[in-house]
Amino acid sequence: MWLGAFALGFLIVEAFSFWIGISLTRTIMVAVDALHEGTQRVMRGDLTHRIAVHGNDQLAELSRSFNRMTENLGQLLEGEKERQRLRAELEIAREVQSQLHPKPIQGLGSLRLDSVCEAARMVSGDYYDYQKISENQLALAIGDVAGKGISAALLMATLQSSMRSQLRQWTEAIKAGRGTGLALRG
Repeated sequence: MWLGAFALGFLIVEAFSFWIGISLTRTIMVAVDALHEGTQRVMRGDLTHRIAVHGNDQLAELSRSFNRMTENLGQLLEGEKERQRLRAELEIAREVQSQLHPKPIQGLGSLRLDSVCEAARMVSGDYYDYQKISENQLALAIGDVAGKGISAALLMATLQSSMRSQLRQWTEAIKAGRGTGLALRG
């Protein structure tokens, strides 16, 4: 009788252990499979995929870490795309600004005028300009717009446009005999 009760108890413990083992294995396999699927999707470029987290064990913490990692990777990727877009826009702005710099002037007697601008950044607010007024006259403007970057470069381009417009009006007035001074009209 004792042997029968002992065998029955042993069978119950064995069945319970078997059930716990299968349950634990299934939990681990589901979590590992979810992590594997997540890494496969990340490898394909899907950084929006998140793993469903159940529980508070180490596998759940690993799943949460995976989710945070993919979120951070997505943010880093978006940040890099934005930096590349800005870099491309700055390159375009630099090219446009280089077209605004004055070209070499000849025909002023023995004077030959040329210039070079080396911006501290890709674009700057450094301003210089010169225009031939006559065979022996040259208008020269030099300035430095406060700040650096695109806003200073845009202000410089606006200033250059205004200065050239004013110079053109002044030279036309001089040629028409309406002006005698060097002051620019506004």
